[in-house]
Amino acid sequence: MRTLGPAHISRAQVTALGIMALLIAFLGLLGYRLANPAGAGGAPGVNAEGRPGPLRSDQPADFTLQGFDGQPIALADLRGKVVVVNFWSSWCEPCKDEAQELERAWLRYKDRGVVIVGANVWTEDTEARGFLEEQGITYPNGSTEAALSAEYGLTGIPETFIIDRDGKLVRRWLGPLTEAQLADMIETTIATAQVR
Repeated sequence: MRTLGPAHISRAQVTALGIMALLIAFLGLLGYRLANPAGAGGAPGVNAEGRPGPLRSDQPADFTLQGFDGQPIALADLRGKVVVVNFWSSWCEPCKDEAQELERAWLRYKDRGVVIVGANVWTEDTEARGFLEEQGITYPNGSTEAALSAEYGLTGIPETFIIDRDGKLVRRWLGPLTEAQLADMIETTIATAQVR
């Protein structure tokens, strides 16, 4: 019986092995980041204290969430509006703390071309729906895959991103925020667009 050496491995096999190695490395890194988020306090994966965060790019990752109301929420459809994307989970205490702050901001700004989008991560839809009902949340919400949170570079939850009317990512907030903090970021984004 003849054994095959390295010279007999096909390109497809090498490619498949390379993809598997990258996938394993990515999953390991994601698991480590969720268990040990940079600068996070409290439980693993939770940003317990609010503070501005760095942007990796001014280009937001595109997404379409299946909204809990049955309607799709596509970032591309929101072009021309200021979009606030908030990543949360129902088990996250700081997410509970800020839920009403986000709702008040939504009611205050929805008639001024601002859309708040909640992106549930790491929570089953049934639990997420219960959370939204319990909190009385009316702004659009849907579930997302962990891959989207990785594309946005989440260090934990909650995290909030502001996208301007031109579709540029302009602000990032790590941890819970207050209505006043969110209002300041929204007003600054609106004012910057008016100056241009």
